[in-house]
Amino acid sequence: MAPMFDTPEYWQSFSISGRDLDRVEEVFLDTGVPKTLSELAEIIVQGRLQDDADRQAREANENVRQYQPKFRYEMGQRLRFSALDNAVGTVIGVRDGDNPHVGRITVIRVQMDRGGEREFVADYSAEHPLNVEVKAEATPTSQAAVAPIGDILEQRLGETAEYTAFGDLWFRKDLMPDVHIGHLNIAEALIDVAGEAQPTATLVKEVEIAQGEPAARAFALNYALAHDPDQRFTNTGTDAKPRWALRQGVTV
Repeated sequence: MAPMFDTPEYWQSFSISGRDLDRVEEVFLDTGVPKTLSELAEIIVQGRLQDDADRQAREANENVRQYQPKFRYEMGQRLRFSALDNAVGTVIGVRDGDNPHVGRITVIRVQMDRGGEREFVADYSAEHPLNVEVKAEATPTSQAAVAPIGDILEQRLGETAEYTAFGDLWFRKDLMPDVHIGHLNIAEALIDVAGEAQPTATLVKEVEIAQGEPAARAFALNYALAHDPDQRFTNTGTDAKPRWALRQGVTV
């Protein structure tokens, strides 16, 4: 059977999990720099792929078999059920059954690892979606999933108090270097003296934000300029390449 990641339905029905958010947090804590949604989505996709690889390795070691209705199963066998979000269980009962379409079948009773018991058909030779042998394909490139996951992630991060954004970049608020009113006053003076809009890179050098990686300092300054309480600054460039001017009296 092909891995669940080989099906477009998996990515189309994707939702952000707590584990995904943990990975996002980990990358910010490890790197200390803001990330684009595409970069964060790539991290989530690669994490999901790694989790699946780990699961397959663990199940191979535990001799867990993929359930398909056409096979016969014995007491004590460990089975994984793809239709149940890859839940795993142990066969604890086997009895004869009868199906009006195919005749005699077997019914297995399974103790699910997540709790509870369920019954499944076995020795079922008729057509069934789970009986189809799907040729294993290479795992799809994460690029096929990055864009839609990025959209979902943007909404989720926007609902999470710990994160904020400038343009397509996101960062944890508690990791942002401190940009205070004194820094903004210096930026205002630099732009005023220059007489024209200034790129963030130029302002960061002169403002002298004490802490953080260069990318984090630039993000923090961009965010502070964009949210200045006195609304002195306007971005005449783009979110990717900001150029900051004063709202009054400066040539763009």
